[in-house]
Amino acid sequence: MLILHKKDLREKICFITGAAHSGSTLLGLILGSHSKTFFMGEANKVTYFSDPNFEPERKYCRVCGKECKIWSKIDPDKDNVYEQLFNLTKKSILIDSTKNLDWISRQLKNIKNVRISSLMIFLKRDLRAVINSMARKYPNRTLERLINDWINQITETKKFYNSFQGKKIEIFYEDLTLNPDKVIQDLCHFLEISYEPGMKEFYYKDHHAIGGNIGTHYLLIKARNSEDNWMLTERNEYYYRDHPFSIQLDERWKTELDPQDQEKIASKTNSLFKEFSWCY
Repeated sequence: MLILHKKDLREKICFITGAAHSGSTLLGLILGSHSKTFFMGEANKVTYFSDPNFEPERKYCRVCGKECKIWSKIDPDKDNVYEQLFNLTKKSILIDSTKNLDWISRQLKNIKNVRISSLMIFLKRDLRAVINSMARKYPNRTLERLINDWINQITETKKFYNSFQGKKIEIFYEDLTLNPDKVIQDLCHFLEISYEPGMKEFYYKDHHAIGGNIGTHYLLIKARNSEDNWMLTERNEYYYRDHPFSIQLDERWKTELDPQDQEKIASKTNSLFKEFSWCY
């Protein structure tokens, strides 16, 4: 569903919203492979740059680290992070995959009075896949807590998305991975840029994103034959180490999620289950 907005300004910021573990890193890298765009990753991570309590891999460029030619030149103490990136990258569209709604709200206020257009993508993914991914990352959390966390985040995100007055669109991660050409072309139309076939081969492009999925970023390192310098987490290595250079649907939940847990997810999420379940 695409909702149009009359505002048409040269510089644009596109926010990717949705639940964590929905594939926003993949989507961001694909969109960031266009010649007119720059994928920031989770831009709110700039607030961690000067915080010694956060490990380097969580707060610096996923590919370059602290010495990144882009992020090393950003002053995190200034509110105009987007303006700095527009000047550095010379791109007309920035892609921000931050899920924190407070951050997005602040940025929308910051750019309200300047000539920057804001857009929003609501990236949905089958909730069983999301909760299964959350369970891998947080093995000590109960299923009930994971379900409640997802419900809370997706409910607030839906409200935020519905109240957003700019140009916006909803897509499914599953549709992106199964029909990449069509979905990417639709998103290019949404962003008002021409489709570039090379966007699908995001792993061969130059990216400088902060935050986001380590496994997906690993493909960038692997494509550069530099994977010896990259540490995959145990929960991701079995899947990403031999991942081919292509866009593939991740449905590990079908084999990793106990059938009884799948039933519990369905019963606990009520009407949200139908909205956030992918059907072929």
